Amino acid sequence: MQVQSMYQYVRGGDIDEIRIYDHALKAESVAALVAGKPVAAEAVPVRSFANPVFREEWLTRYDWTKEPPVILTAPQTAIRRSK
Repeated sequence: MQVQSMYQYVRGGDIDEIRIYDHALKAESVAALVAGKPVAAEAVPVRSFANPVFREEWLTRYDWTKEPPVILTAPQTAIRRSK
């Protein structure tokens, strides 16, 4: 007697290749991937708080839009955020 899962036999296809990039690719690079051509190396964007666009993006992502984060001076700090 066998115990098996039909899940193994029902899937529609196999994954051939997975690529993970550390940044969004340009449209030309995506088109090259679709065509099966190699992707040229791209310069990774440098993010800095000196750039107001990146600073606002970070503040919005971590919900610091109402007031900026407090500068911590202690060597160790525990922070708990309530909703």
